[in-house]
Amino acid sequence: SRHISAEQKRRSNINIGFKTLGSLVPTLKSQSNITNAVTLQKTVEHIGKLQQERQQLQDEVKRLREEIEELNTSISLCQEQLPATGVPMRKNRSDLMQDNFNEYVKSRTLQNWKFWIVSFSETMLKFLWCFY
Repeated sequence: SRHISAEQKRRSNINIGFKTLGSLVPTLKSQSNITNAVTLQKTVEHIGKLQQERQQLQDEVKRLREEIEELNTSISLCQEQLPATGVPMRKNRSDLMQDNFNEYVKSRTLQNWKFWIVSFSETMLKFLWCFY
């Protein structure tokens, strides 16, 4: 009857959902014949782990942005100390500062590659802002 058919479809959809969870959650991939309760438990654990990792990454991005902002403030303070007429130099002062900044980003990137991504995005935003 129609009721039996609807119930079979509902159960089939539930089973498909549990199989999908089994293929998405790393701790379930290698296991077979596990109960739905275990599937749900492992899925909840995996989601919790992903949320924790996401929070750590957000905290790290915030910290790196703050560090870049401090660097930009330091650069601005250095530039403000320059005389209005400029200073005769062998090498252009802005080139020297850019070289120093690039060297700093390089050394920080070797410690943590995410620093480059954040510093690059901040630099691009400032570059694009110049054309606005």
